[in-house]
Amino acid sequence: MKKVAIVGVEGSGKTVMLAGLGELYSHTDADGYFLAPKNYATASYVAEKIAKMRRGEWPMATPEDALQGLDWTLKRRRGERQRPEDICEVSCLDFAGEVYRLAFGIRQGAVPRDLADEVSALKEYVRNADDLIVLINLRDVIVQSADDPRVQESMWITNEILSYALDETGGRKAPRAAIVLSQADSYAETIQACRGPQGVLSHYLPHVANNYGWLDILAASAVDKTVLDDNGNLVPAPDFQSEKLRVIMGWIRVGLEGVEETSTVGSDALLHFHCPRCYETIEATADMVGAQGECPTCGNRIIVPPPASAPVSPPPPSQPQQPPPPAAPESDSKGKGAEAWGESIGGILFFIYVISKVIKGCQ
Repeated sequence: MKKVAIVGVEGSGKTVMLAGLGELYSHTDADGYFLAPKNYATASYVAEKIAKMRRGEWPMATPEDALQGLDWTLKRRRGERQRPEDICEVSCLDFAGEVYRLAFGIRQGAVPRDLADEVSALKEYVRNADDLIVLINLRDVIVQSADDPRVQESMWITNEILSYALDETGGRKAPRAAIVLSQADSYAETIQACRGPQGVLSHYLPHVANNYGWLDILAASAVDKTVLDDNGNLVPAPDFQSEKLRVIMGWIRVGLEGVEETSTVGSDALLHFHCPRCYETIEATADMVGAQGECPTCGNRIIVPPPASAPVSPPPPSQPQQPPPPAAPESDSKGKGAEAWGESIGGILFFIYVISKVIKGCQ
């Protein structure tokens, strides 16, 4: 089964995003997709982090002595009483920041013995993914100074992760990959001013855009609403939603099957497809197929595609090619028809003439 891996350096927003994604897809979406935790650790991780966020607290970063493996199976239920089918595996090994530094060259020298297994596991995890999602925190690239050593380190590690994952030496097939810019809700105006996530990457991280701008660049957020706490800090509002994470699931689904269609039949049937630039899920009715418009998120010009489930007529069976008989010119064909008709009429008239002469001679 296909494996989707999610990685990101310390502070990239992995913890919040994974908790939000796990909660959002604990319920089936409009097309029957949901995420099923593969173990108790994953289920309890999501419940614990979400509960903390609902209380107005941000989850703490993963401690250096912890290796948190989170695993889900993406499933789809096509009907109320139908058994769900397994689609793919979605996972994240939530490593501490020091493990990323050791794995991708920031820390020089020998790897400490107590972290050797984690470093090896991280590199193998990145290398073996079929689809790879790499997180970058927008706050780091927009608000923080480019001279900040932590930001420089984070961007270098991200660059090295992509370089390592996409290496095709020895005929290896590189994974399908996407860069996800987190905290998009806080910087919606900047994203719009830059004409979408691709523009943000080109403007604020040109070195990453130059090397990896050909990848899919998405913008997502796990918390759509924040409030000020007693200390004046922004914290999650109790009623926050994680709807803006659907763009990530949209990207995963596009890699699996393309456009989806609901089971409703007729011109009022709802189609769900994805913007090819930002992968936002867009809804349209079946009678809008072929219509043009703009993506509500990034402004990209889109055309409503036909449903993937639409039947396609098979080509006719191949037969030996026989040269067609020469076609007579249209004018000749018509002339010959008229000529034949004229000859028939002439013959009848001649017969009548002969009979009349015979009768007259007998009188």
